[in-house]
This record gives sequence, C-alpha cells and structure tokens, in this order.
Amino acid sequence: MKFLFLVAATTCLVKADDNVGFGVVGGDSNTAFGISSLVAGGRTNIAAQEYTSVAGGNKNWIFARYASQLGGSSNRAFGKFSAVAGSSQSMANGRKSLSIGYNATVKADHSAAFSFNSIGCEIPSDSDNTIRFCADSISYNGVSLADMMDAANRRTLAAEDDASLHELEDFVVAKEMELAQFSEKVGAILA
Repeated sequence: MKFLFLVAATTCLVKADDNVGFGVVGGDSNTAFGISSLVAGGRTNIAAQEYTSVAGGNKNWIFARYASQLGGSSNRAFGKFSAVAGSSQSMANGRKSLSIGYNATVKADHSAAFSFNSIGCEIPSDSDNTIRFCADSISYNGVSLADMMDAANRRTLAAEDDASLHELEDFVVAKEMELAQFSEKVGAILA
C-alpha cells in the first residue's frame, strides 16, 4: 500500500516508497520524506525522518524520529521525540526535549528551555532533566517572582534571627544566674 498526498502546494517534494505514507498540505517549497511524515503549510519546511510533523512556519527542519515543529522560523529538531513550538532560531537536540521562544537551545535529554528575551536560552548537553526559563522578569498572578523570592528569604532570615535572639536570651539568663550565685558567694565572704 502506498499513501502519498500533496494538496494545494507549489514546488514541494514528496518522496514515496512502497508501503509508506508522506504528505505536504499547502505551502511552498516544503519537503516530506520520512515514513508517515507531514508538512502542513508554510515555506521551505522539511520533515526528514519517520513520524514527524511540521505545522507551518518557515525554514523549520526535522531530522529526528517522532519530532515535531509548531510554527515559527528557522528552527531545528535533532532529538528523538523532541518538539519546537512557536519559536525562532531554536533547536531541540536532546531526546524528549522542548524548545519554546527565541533562540532556545536544548542539547540535554529530558529538558526544556523557555526563552522570552532577546538573548536566548541554552541548556548544555551535560544538564539532563533541566527546565530553564530565560526572561527579563517572571510574574505569578501579577507578582514578580523575584519579589516573592526576596520575601521568602526575608522570612527565612527573620526565623533565623528569632532563633538567634532566643539563644542570646537563654545565654543572658544563664549568665544572670551565674552572677546571682557569684553575688551570694561574695556576700557570704564579706559578711
């Protein structure tokens, strides 16, 4: 059985072998030649491995099995089971990795980079199982995450200060007792 389709696309390449399915739906200059691969729209996108998909965008390339691209431009997926979503110039190189945002590069396995700044975000290959958020600021329900961390640190310091204060009070009480005993001895000697 050969399954091959090309719909409403211009200058697209669909390579077909026996018993496999490929597809390009819409767009311009798209290429699908992995078993059960799909390029749906966009321009100059490539799905070069089996069970891959590129959903729109421009110059997005997949070279790993089971990988996917969701829009964006100039993205690459080299890691098996990797995904790049809504990005520009991002790369998912690690197995089961995820890249989102501008210049988000994931070289480690089981990792994700969320890049929401103009610099980019990278997870090196020796940092498996990592999630990295790169942004100028991060808020939760309108409150800056940095402010939340500062408040938590102040509470921790306040708790440590309370512990130190209690230790100091205990020390003063012990010294007052020693002083009282010493005063009694001096009183006895002088009497």
